[in-house]
Amino acid sequence: IRRERQFGSTVDDDLIEELDGFRVDRARESDEAIAVAERAGVLLGVGLMRRHDPDHRRARARLASGELGTPFGFASLQLDMEPPPPSFCDPRVSGGIWVDMGIHELDLARWLMDDEVAEVSAYGSTLAHPELAATGDVDSAVAILRFARGGTGTIRLARDTTYGEDVRTEVSATNGTVWLGTLPLSQGAVSGRGTVIRDGADPAVPRFERAYAEQARAFARSVAFGDPFPVSAEDARAALLLALTADRSMREGRPVAPAELERA
Repeated sequence: IRRERQFGSTVDDDLIEELDGFRVDRARESDEAIAVAERAGVLLGVGLMRRHDPDHRRARARLASGELGTPFGFASLQLDMEPPPPSFCDPRVSGGIWVDMGIHELDLARWLMDDEVAEVSAYGSTLAHPELAATGDVDSAVAILRFARGGTGTIRLARDTTYGEDVRTEVSATNGTVWLGTLPLSQGAVSGRGTVIRDGADPAVPRFERAYAEQARAFARSVAFGDPFPVSAEDARAALLLALTADRSMREGRPVAPAELERA
């Protein structure tokens, strides 16, 4: 968007998966991109594809209906199938584990809890892949969230597992709970004496294949027919700010509030 404005060319509608901002100053560049798109009257669609996934949308509708009461607890994990190369894990390239992976869980936290995250305490480890320490990144991380209205949450990330991609989320409310995702297992199984072994899911099938497809369809409908795009650039900006907050907490070993980065 900045290049289009710089060289005086037309600013086109754009669909991206996340706002690109690995440092606080890059977050401000994201603000600039949002402002440029608004002034040009074009759509800046930020995917954050979990919001397009049918299962996640049903969970959001159930929570938003009020039938489950007040959400008070959020828990989510994202464990990738295999780690990317160390060159990609370098925070100068990917933003590190919180910007590259955790931004999706942090966006879900705001969206499903319908609340803002007031404080983040995050920690990281390189026990599984010590070589990542040289890049400045970690292979696994956890965060404890405190929400503005008093709720709490946890997030767990890992660059790889021994059994395939694993993405699960749970939201507890006063009158019920929603669960999203299961262990990556197929419908196949075999039994022996005293044992039952389930087959793993095919790792070649993307976990969020439907979400990515619906994300593209939603963007096409927005451009062609003016339908509202489900994810605002402001929501994406908020998720990025939380990812940067978690990253700072992990690196400085202390709780950090998003407002602290806003003031920086």
